[in-house]
Amino acid sequence: MTLDHIEDFFVRSIAAMQIPGATLSVIKDDKPLIHRGAGVRRLDGPAEDNAIDVDSLFMVCSLAKAFTAASVGILVHRGQLDWTTPVVTYLPEFALSDPEITQRVTLVDLLAHRTGVVGDDDPLWVGDRGDIHAVESLLAIAPHLPLGGPFRASGFYSNFMVSVAALVVERVSGQALPDFVDANICQPLGMRDGVWSLDEFYAHPKSARMHDVITPRTDVATFAADVAYNPESPINVAAARNPDDLGDDVEAAYKAAAEIAVEFKMHPQYASQHRDYAGIGFFFSTANDMVKWGQCWANGGKSASGQQVLFELDTLTKLHNPHGSYQSDKQMRRGFRNLGFGCGWGIYQFGEYEVLLHTGGFIGAACLLAVVPSANLVVYVSETQSSFPIFSQLLLTTLHTLLPIHRADVDAYTVQRAAKLLPRAKSAMLAHQGERLRTFLGESANPFAVGAAPTPLPARWQEVCGNYAHKAFGIMSIVLDDSLDDQQLRVVRVPEANKRLYHMSAAIDADAVKALKNQVTDPTMAFFTFPGSLVLYFREVEVGKMTGPACKISTGSVWQPAKRYELVVMESVSGIEIVFGRA
Repeated sequence: MTLDHIEDFFVRSIAAMQIPGATLSVIKDDKPLIHRGAGVRRLDGPAEDNAIDVDSLFMVCSLAKAFTAASVGILVHRGQLDWTTPVVTYLPEFALSDPEITQRVTLVDLLAHRTGVVGDDDPLWVGDRGDIHAVESLLAIAPHLPLGGPFRASGFYSNFMVSVAALVVERVSGQALPDFVDANICQPLGMRDGVWSLDEFYAHPKSARMHDVITPRTDVATFAADVAYNPESPINVAAARNPDDLGDDVEAAYKAAAEIAVEFKMHPQYASQHRDYAGIGFFFSTANDMVKWGQCWANGGKSASGQQVLFELDTLTKLHNPHGSYQSDKQMRRGFRNLGFGCGWGIYQFGEYEVLLHTGGFIGAACLLAVVPSANLVVYVSETQSSFPIFSQLLLTTLHTLLPIHRADVDAYTVQRAAKLLPRAKSAMLAHQGERLRTFLGESANPFAVGAAPTPLPARWQEVCGNYAHKAFGIMSIVLDDSLDDQQLRVVRVPEANKRLYHMSAAIDADAVKALKNQVTDPTMAFFTFPGSLVLYFREVEVGKMTGPACKISTGSVWQPAKRYELVVMESVSGIEIVFGRA
């Protein structure tokens, strides 16, 4: 296998996986072996001057976390910060729900995801008033975030805590994080094209826009064991599940992936600045600039001219948190295993090499940056579609080509193998959605059946309509939608969430749902969203007399004893309850 094979795989897999545009950069010993783009910046763009290249601007998502961590390292080097000093020293108003933990949290704890704060970062996307909030409100929200595991002994990935670290940088340096990064990192490295807001990104003449799957109103569902389908376009998942069925026919693999066709559109973002997200994801850069950033880490923190730009690399790249992600040697897959979190990086092992790695993803964007310092190797991938990314296949084929592993228990990961896995990778999301439906509804139910008779909602379901509030997670509204043939309950969050609630079957008994059912006092009040991962239920609380009309029924508004409910959301990572009270 050669780099030419990898480059060919890159171009052909983009087409097969319907990725509008992408870049691939492989830099070895400071020399570009592959450094190119493919595809278009926007699907609805002009026929001319729309091609992706290494000067196209991409969203780098969570790769921004290493910039925040590096900024902390610079301030530690200057004596303005200290790794072991509690964060409250720099932000006296910082607090978590546990006062003792609050006094112990350090910058390493924030950057290595070991505070115990659960990984659900919804407060970042929606503020305490249901709108986009100012950066200082991070500190107002933090005391109300639930802890999902023990301090320094759990590994819940938290955008929120890294955002607090970014706020520390701003408070101590006296500069906004983008200004600090630009002056102390980007300019010394010659990174000239990065922007930190959607306004600037949209205005940039070479912005590679994010694209998302168009989900039809009937949604994508699976109700048979081997078929995931949009009712108008069946997809045979069984035929795509076993790559060995394709034999050595790589052409058939590309064709099979391409035939699992979905429709994409540009995904609009809902805030112009995303002020809170600068340190965790809302940075936009080019492949030309990001390889300079990767080379700096590969060369001990030095720029191409030899200037020392990054400091405290021993602390930044040290394994601080193995909890929740550590894989033993027996769990190694294709010669690759996860060791845990450093500061702003994941720490991995490939063969005898340590790898600094972070991936990034947002709706319509996916990226990866991997640095192997001891081999002076940098791999960077950016994509404008997040449903079926290919960055993992590109990284592994590159590592196996340039840093081959000579172990009997590790087979070389070739482009032929990667290509044969494309159909399964593309169908996996569709199959997962269908399996989720079968879990919650049983094998035979089909809520999307064409021509199904409209079913009015039970009156007690209508009683739950209203606003529910949480001091960190904001307002969640449950509304009755009777604008269609069938009545629906919908969950609405400002600014963009508006999803139908599907009722769980009382007959479900899958292991994944047993724990949930044990907490649900009334299974008939449990619901889920689809597509999506929100699982929620309504729990009756103290019964009292309402001071106003109870609910709208066929005879109009009436006075009557009212049941009161609280809304309970199952946190997706830890499984703990997040309780919203009636607003």
